[in-house]
Amino acid sequence: MSNKLVKPNSQIVNRNEEELIINTGTKKYVIKDEHRRPMGEFFWNPSDTGILSRYNDVVAFFNNLDLKEGEDADKFIVDADKGIVEKMSYLLNEDTSASLFSRVAPLSMLANGNVYAFEVLERIAGLVEKESKIRVNRANTRVNKYTRKYHN
Repeated sequence: MSNKLVKPNSQIVNRNEEELIINTGTKKYVIKDEHRRPMGEFFWNPSDTGILSRYNDVVAFFNNLDLKEGEDADKFIVDADKGIVEKMSYLLNEDTSASLFSRVAPLSMLANGNVYAFEVLERIAGLVEKESKIRVNRANTRVNKYTRKYHN
C-alpha cells in the first residue's frame, strides 16, 4: 500500500490546456458607501475606445426616462430599473446587476438628492475623462520624446 495521496478530480489539470494571459490594462473599481463598506465592483479597460459611443447611448437613454401622464408609476419604476441595469451593463461590458445594483436599486434617491444610477453614471464619466486625459498625455510625452530633435 502506498502512502501517496490521490488527488481529487478537481485538482487534476488538463495537460493539453495552456493559458495565454494578456495584460489589457483593465482596472478594478470598488464602489463603497459613505461608511466605506463595499457595495460592488466593476472592471473597466481605460483604453476601451468604444466606451465613448456607448456612454452617449446610455446618456440618451437616461435623458428619455420620463413617466408619461397616465402611466402606472410602479410599472415605470420596474421597467426603468431593468432598462438602467441593461444600459449600464452595455456601457461597462459586464453584468452590473450584481456589481453596481445589488444593494441599491437604480432609481433610489441618495441623501444628496441625486438618483443612484445618475450618480454612478456621473462618476463613471469622471473616470473616463480622467483616464482619457492621462492616456493622451502619455501618448504626447512618448511622441515628444521621439520628435523633440525635429522641433529645434
